[in-house]
Amino acid sequence: MKTTRTYDHRSELDKYNNVKKVIVRVIGLNDSAVTLRAWAWASNFGEAFEMKCDLYESIKKRFDTEGISIPFPHRTMVFKESQLAQLKNDIQLNQ
Repeated sequence: MKTTRTYDHRSELDKYNNVKKVIVRVIGLNDSAVTLRAWAWASNFGEAFEMKCDLYESIKKRFDTEGISIPFPHRTMVFKESQLAQLKNDIQLNQ
C-alpha cells in the first residue's frame, strides 16, 4: 500500500500512544480463507479506490513470492441428457 494516499486520522494522543495508522484485524477463519479487515482512510474516494487496488496487487505479488496459492472454489456441473445435447448443438453452431 502506498502510504502517501493514506490519510492519517489519528489524534495527537493516538500518535503519542503509538496507535497504528492502519488497523488490521482477523474477522473470520473459514474453510478456504482467513478473512482480514483493514481500516485505512484516504482524502477522497478516488484515492481510496487506488489504495485498495494497490493493496490487492501487493498482496497478490507477495503471495506469489511466498508460493501461496489462492484457494478458488471448484465446481462440478451435472447436465441432464437433454441439456447436454442442446449445449453440444449450441457449441457446434458457434464454431
